[in-house]
Amino acid sequence: MDKIIGIIGGVGPYAGFDLSKKILDNTIVNSDYDHIPQISLSFPSEVPDRTAFLTKKASLNPAPSLLQLINKAYTIGARVFGVACNQVHNKLIFDNILNGLTQPDIELANMIESTAIYIKTNYPDIKKVSVLGRTGTYQTKIYDDYLKHYDISIYNHGSDLQDILDDAIANPIYGIKKYSTPPIMKTLDTVINVLDRVIDNGAELIVLGCTELPLVISEKFYKGIPVIDTTEILAREIISKAAPNKLKQL
Repeated sequence: MDKIIGIIGGVGPYAGFDLSKKILDNTIVNSDYDHIPQISLSFPSEVPDRTAFLTKKASLNPAPSLLQLINKAYTIGARVFGVACNQVHNKLIFDNILNGLTQPDIELANMIESTAIYIKTNYPDIKKVSVLGRTGTYQTKIYDDYLKHYDISIYNHGSDLQDILDDAIANPIYGIKKYSTPPIMKTLDTVINVLDRVIDNGAELIVLGCTELPLVISEKFYKGIPVIDTTEILAREIISKAAPNKLKQL
């Protein structure tokens, strides 16, 4: 019997719905009745800002709020969970969630760990990876330990380029968080320019390390360079835990 999936969205909201869709897209079914049941909770105003916490501009850890949402979905029946946000997987947040779980049958998928395993399995010769995401991901090096475990180094694209990327994602006037379907062309051009620059500097693979980025960049390859959608990686990890026999082959 399939385990019920709990999607913790709202961080941001479109990313949560994108995760839900990619779970559907990666599930083997013959009809709608075959899909794995999902419970999706999106309470944006209840979860403190992840970037502000990780960059030490705010002291409130988002973990307790996220744990409350997990527990709420658990009471309805969810047992396998995924949080649609890269920054939440920083150990300062993620470990606090894990340590707060009191139900032994909860399984919480780890987006970052799954992405590192995916890269090593599918691109074993890759040695230099560019991780593109929010400033909290960049400054706290969320991916570093996982990728270093597989002898993969991360290309540091520098704070100037990071500021440009973060602005494209989160600017309250034209950022992806406000306009993602479709994005404002200026914002999309900015993201494409960032891709060009990291490739020109030797990146062999690009990780879309913010769940807003796959909303506007859907290509699996860009200029011959693999582009990894971390939301899809998380979706597949969730399916493998909830109903492994229903996971589509890549």
